[in-house]
Amino acid sequence: MKKTKELVISGLLVAIAFIIPLTLPNLSGLPEFSATPFAHVPLMVAMFINPTVAIFVALGTAISFFMKYVPI
Repeated sequence: MKKTKELVISGLLVAIAFIIPLTLPNLSGLPEFSATPFAHVPLMVAMFINPTVAIFVALGTAISFFMKYVPI
């Protein structure tokens, strides 16, 4: 049961880590606004849960920033 709970929390934190960099800069309208501090909040929360959860959230955050700022 504990592993399932950690998996669900990890998925939710990764989803939040995806949403923040992809939507927040567009909503603010400020040219010098950076979503980087807000995008690291799910990672900080994940560090309190489990190191493995923190690693997966960090990978999710890196992928979301890569999707936002690197043209493919």
